[in-house]
Amino acid sequence: MTSFDYVIAGGGSAGCALAARLAEDPSVSVCLVEAGGKGRDLFICMPAGNGFVFGNPRLDWGYTSVPQPSLNGRSIYFPRGKALGGSSIVNGMIYMRGVPADYDGWQMPGWSFADVLPYFRRSEGSRNRRDAWHGADGPLKTEPARNFGEMERAFLEAAVIAGHKQIDDFNGPCRTGIARNDSTVSNGVRQSAAISYLSNPPSNLMLRTHTHIARIVVENGKAVGLETMDGDVIHAAREVIICQGAFGTPQLLMLSGIGPADHLTKHGIKVVTNLPSVGAHLSDHPDVSMHWGSERLDLSPAKYQRFDHAARLMGHWLLNGGGHGGGAFFSTVLFHALEDPALPELEVYMTPMVVEENLSNGAAETIPLMQRLGRKLLVRGRKMARPGVQIDINLERPRSEGTVYLASADPRAHPVIDPNYFADPMI
Repeated sequence: MTSFDYVIAGGGSAGCALAARLAEDPSVSVCLVEAGGKGRDLFICMPAGNGFVFGNPRLDWGYTSVPQPSLNGRSIYFPRGKALGGSSIVNGMIYMRGVPADYDGWQMPGWSFADVLPYFRRSEGSRNRRDAWHGADGPLKTEPARNFGEMERAFLEAAVIAGHKQIDDFNGPCRTGIARNDSTVSNGVRQSAAISYLSNPPSNLMLRTHTHIARIVVENGKAVGLETMDGDVIHAAREVIICQGAFGTPQLLMLSGIGPADHLTKHGIKVVTNLPSVGAHLSDHPDVSMHWGSERLDLSPAKYQRFDHAARLMGHWLLNGGGHGGGAFFSTVLFHALEDPALPELEVYMTPMVVEENLSNGAAETIPLMQRLGRKLLVRGRKMARPGVQIDINLERPRSEGTVYLASADPRAHPVIDPNYFADPMI
């Protein structure tokens, strides 16, 4: 058994930031435990390499929902990062906070927007903004989205003509409108939580990767450590902190006997604490994509799924972090408010390509050799891109709530995820 002052379960965005901040005190010891690897893979660092991470079982947990009645029985695929950095290794790299009204609406002491803004500023290292809303010296580097070209400018201009307000900063005083977004990218490198916070870990911070946690060790009603799948116990002298995300955190709590008693008993787990709310109140943001095809491959990042084009893209990026490979493909976003401009309900993304994320579609598609090679070698068929325009409409404030429960008492089994989309008639 090993012992530390603080033991953190999960090396995602929260876990990385917490570990780094706690370890700033040289008098304490911190252990961060992560089931995946170190999160420094080439395609994690390269922003345009997202298609190689998505669906890769070494880097993505690959969760799926139960069949959804409101979606004609379809199951939804949930990519989740499996490495230090968590889902910040697979996200779209858009730097976006909540609007001030989100935090003020919680009515929790210490969590108003005025309370949290100094911490946003402290964490951010903006390359282009110098004002009261942003920080310039923080570990999480941000910059204007790089891949902002002809199609993005056309979308912005069309939105303005349609009556939307053009704004400069989604993290400033106004959210409702259209703008070029900021990215968590710096000098052509994805700024995952691990790259941002753990590039130079201090000697009092241990990073235990490839370590799957089986349960929280509870003694006399207090969490005192974590037990790994191989039976090792990592003891915490001060605190055990759980940072395994919306799916992993309730799963680990229930595996440890903390959750709804009837559900735990059903799976043969001894009840430590009956907490019916564990696993309840899951809230997800449904996203609807609309696709328009095009023959203008020259205007679309889809051209980089050709093997020869991808090789040039990679070479340019490896040389100096430059080119399209050094930027996220999301660069233009629109927020629309149906009622209160301070609380926009819809977030709209425009991407100058059609992205097919269904893992089975296209298996028998006839495409040129170079494109087929690119898909096979670079994205493993998980995402197929075609020239065109994709408009994604994301519901910002869903009212339907779902659940995350255990499939079994086996820590290796994925949880049962039911987002329960559109169950509430008010959405």
